[in-house]
Amino acid sequence: PLELASVGVSVSIFNIISKLFNIPLLSVTTSFVAADIAKSSKMDSIG
Repeated sequence: PLELASVGVSVSIFNIISKLFNIPLLSVTTSFVAADIAKSSKMDSIG
């Protein structure tokens, strides 16, 4: 039960942090993913 409670607390903390950092983190992640997709698609077209 204690482990479950700590998991719940960490999840709620993570939710709060992700809400705080949502916009910048989301834009960074999407740009990184887009660059990664572009890189792999270039690799696919070359190979």
